[in-house]
Amino acid sequence: MNKSKKTKNLLILIVLIAIVAIAVGYATLAQNLVLNGTAHTLSASDWNVHFVNNSATMDPDTDEEHDGVFEQTITLNGTTGTFEVTLAPGASIDYELEIINDGKIHAIKGADPVVSNTGSSNITCTATLEGTAKDLYTENGTSSGTDKYKVHIECAEMTTLPSTAETATITVTFNYVQNHTS
Repeated sequence: MNKSKKTKNLLILIVLIAIVAIAVGYATLAQNLVLNGTAHTLSASDWNVHFVNNSATMDPDTDEEHDGVFEQTITLNGTTGTFEVTLAPGASIDYELEIINDGKIHAIKGADPVVSNTGSSNITCTATLEGTAKDLYTENGTSSGTDKYKVHIECAEMTTLPSTAETATITVTFNYVQNHTS
């Protein structure tokens, strides 16, 4: 029995040494890795999607003589475009506008343009994207391109003119959102 007791004691000692060796090995290999850093967000001033200045073209052009289109002007300022046009019944005018991104945040066309028209129901407006929407972003200060839109304003044919001139106030909102896929 003495030999069996010695064997058991030796086995217990070996197991204890093995456990201590494993614990020391784990403690040696298990170290904390600490990463320090700083992250910043871009500000609202880094979002700069706007009309390309002086990019508006009109069809018919202001220099052309065209029956039914009078007093046509357009002014682009940042993200606001203002136009004034006087149309005879059945006449229409098309404006072509370009939108660019000069900011740091990638942008892409969101929802379709929203047209709000108050005033005369005889004057209608549509805004459509020409071609496919692009991922608008800047790379080292150079824009990737522009999205082009056509804004079409039309006066309905009327057999009887209204007693006073009709006016419509039209607002077109172009929707752009941050593009997370770039």
